[in-house]
Amino acid sequence: MTRRFAIYAAPGLGSEETAGLLLREKAEQWLGRSATGDPVTSGAPRGWTRAAVDAITAASARRYGFHATFKPPFRLTEGRTPDELDAAVARFAASSAAAVVP
Repeated sequence: MTRRFAIYAAPGLGSEETAGLLLREKAEQWLGRSATGDPVTSGAPRGWTRAAVDAITAASARRYGFHATFKPPFRLTEGRTPDELDAAVARFAASSAAAVVP
């Protein structure tokens, strides 16, 4: 079987950046699940009920946790390696400005 790869971003993972950590924490509470598989206490924004949040979030989104998909699952071109993919993603990340979410 050929392995598949995907490229995701998950705010607040691998960083101590306060805004990213807070965004991830709140999103995980709303979804009721962490992308890392860590336990999460479900919550709802002020003025919302858990049922109202569940009604506007897809069950599949809650299953995967909070993340952004940059490149959905794909197979590497023949002759390319996972290490080459890692290096290419690292080069891209190093040359890109951080996204700021106010």
